[in-house]
Amino acid sequence: MIISGGAGVFKYIDFLYLLFKKVSLEYFKGKKPDVASYFNKNNVNYNGMFNNKFSLSYFGAFESDDEYYGKEIIEGLSKICQETNQENFFKAEIKLSKDAKFDE
Repeated sequence: MIISGGAGVFKYIDFLYLLFKKVSLEYFKGKKPDVASYFNKNNVNYNGMFNNKFSLSYFGAFESDDEYYGKEIIEGLSKICQETNQENFFKAEIKLSKDAKFDE
């Protein structure tokens, strides 16, 4: 589980991008191999990095959409995981508001 607010997400962006590349490679591998190769230029064995029990929930709070750092990576990762039935791999809950609160 990762919980961050505002610029606190910066320390996790590289890790979230790694996860994004892993699921993107899997997503495009059979559909568009030329696109899939973009996500693995260094021939990284992403499957060897994460076992099938890996799960990450991200909770982020930002004052506004303009300050939603890492939006493209977080939303892209979340969308691909939903489309490929990998919701257990990565879930994100984002709140945009100075007074944002998460459900208990």
